[in-house]
Amino acid sequence: MFIHDFFGGGVHFWFVIALFFNLSGVYFKISGLLTNFCARFQYKRKYRCPCCNKRVGRFLDFNYSSWKYNSCLYPGYEKNTICPHCQSLPRHRMIAYYFNRRIEELQNKKILIFGMRSAEHTWLDRWHIAYKCADPYDSGADFKYDIQNIACGDKTYDVVICNHVLEHVENYQKALGEVFRILREDGLLILTVPTLYRYADTFEKERAETEMERILHYGQNDHLRIFGANFDRYVKNAGFSVEKITGESLPRKIRAVRGPAEYDDNVIYLCRRNKAE
Repeated sequence: MFIHDFFGGGVHFWFVIALFFNLSGVYFKISGLLTNFCARFQYKRKYRCPCCNKRVGRFLDFNYSSWKYNSCLYPGYEKNTICPHCQSLPRHRMIAYYFNRRIEELQNKKILIFGMRSAEHTWLDRWHIAYKCADPYDSGADFKYDIQNIACGDKTYDVVICNHVLEHVENYQKALGEVFRILREDGLLILTVPTLYRYADTFEKERAETEMERILHYGQNDHLRIFGANFDRYVKNAGFSVEKITGESLPRKIRAVRGPAEYDDNVIYLCRRNKAE
């Protein structure tokens, strides 16, 4: 029996024991460490992360019970979604898997990434791809660019990667226009957003001035909207042509699932800057 099975199968019993001895914090720490260990080293490593190229027995569960999230959007959706090695989520693995097979589209290109995560660093560094990252709040970013007002010249970049960023900004349509402006002709925007397909259009009508209001209406304490089924219309209106890549079209071994929340879409948008008339 795996240690993970020991803790997972008897989770209620051991949690009650930990509570009785006032050791709940120790329980969660040990349980998390053991889950991570078993995800890395289980004998049957049936999954592979295309970001770090490591095999795993399972991916780690996302802690959707945190106060930062609306838990109503999580039950019934995939939880074992995080790579224990590089912390990639399904959307990172989808982008990596797709471009690993056409890596020449990124080589010798001028690349700018908004909202960069460790999985993207791991993936691009593995291929020796040069890039710059932009984040107005991250002291480690190369640029403090606000995506709604990017302080660089027109047609500066070949590729922009924007991975779950547009839900955080005040004016996402202005942001799309700015990305269009800084891309060279035939430049590529690699884009993902949180989407609820039961919404016909972007939902952002409720005033949400506090963190709790944003959690209630938009699912997360720093989200300002949830995009709807017609999101690609806004991308096209900004001047892009759009190709969708869905998780269902990619192999099961990378777990390109919808999750861990209902709005965590398993679609990436490949958006080309149309050439000037």
